[in-house]
Amino acid sequence: MSCLLYSAYDISRLVSACVCVQMSIKFTAEPPEGVKAGLKRTYSIITQDQLDVSNMPQWKPLLYDVAFLHTTVQVGQ
Repeated sequence: MSCLLYSAYDISRLVSACVCVQMSIKFTAEPPEGVKAGLKRTYSIITQDQLDVSNMPQWKPLLYDVAFLHTTVQVGQ
């Protein structure tokens, strides 16, 4: 892992931050297979309070559009 060093920063703080990142535990969550599974995963995270945050009629379709876009990007990777 390489770190960008800028002269305006304290080098010792950057080095300790790079060492911390290199020593940390790294894990990834694999995206679900397919659009349907991706949308189910996204909607399983959303609570009813988040759905009811706005009473505008565009809110829920907009939320679906963002979830669908996110899912298609995840499936495309």
